[in-house]
Amino acid sequence: MSRSYDAMTRRQLGLTVASFAAIAAVPVATPALAADTVRHGLQIGALGALRTTLPETAAQQDIKYDYKDFRDSTSVLLALEQGELEIGNTTTQHLVRAISEGIPVRWVAGWGGGYNVLVARKGLKVTPGQPPSLKTLIASSRQAGKPVSIGVPTGSLQHAKLSVFLKSLAVDPEKDVQIANIPFPNHPRALEAGEVDLAMTLSAFGAIAIDKGDGFLFAHLFGGNFGKQEVGFIVTSKLIGDKPDFV
Repeated sequence: MSRSYDAMTRRQLGLTVASFAAIAAVPVATPALAADTVRHGLQIGALGALRTTLPETAAQQDIKYDYKDFRDSTSVLLALEQGELEIGNTTTQHLVRAISEGIPVRWVAGWGGGYNVLVARKGLKVTPGQPPSLKTLIASSRQAGKPVSIGVPTGSLQHAKLSVFLKSLAVDPEKDVQIANIPFPNHPRALEAGEVDLAMTLSAFGAIAIDKGDGFLFAHLFGGNFGKQEVGFIVTSKLIGDKPDFV
């Protein structure tokens, strides 16, 4: 009995090893697991192109996107930190803010950029593409008691870029100019009415003012020190450590 049992065991073992070897040699398509569902944080009403291209990517990579809408990028950051998302969209401004506040997130890919333009109202005495001309105008206008006014949604990425640009001209954005908190859709009207001298705006709204003849492009804040990626994907450092292949 003992020899018979041992012989069967050795035979079964041999067959089993051979079977596993055969299975290992055959490529097998593994189905998507629960971990392959990507909870993706997006801003309400934004990134329309992304919403249309992600399904194609999902099909190619055998993953599923579970879109979750948030009212702003700050809410996306908090949801990432709390483990409610695998990935989120944000701006470079919010990435810097997260780093400064110790939120452990990482930028893994850029999505877009080049949307930000500084448009001057018709007749403003500055030379397109020549920042020193704006610096001169700001100095003379301030001395005359009528500071240059610039429309931009305060606290936005555009506001941050405008501040960096002005500081590069040795202009204090808080003292030397007047910043008007104006939402993007109102920029063409504000330029037309002369409510502001310039608008730091999105290219679409700047184009409206330029096309109507109410303004002209002064500067395109893109590339160089301003970078080429203004919107991108972020994930937590923990996810990178735990699932690098997934990321």
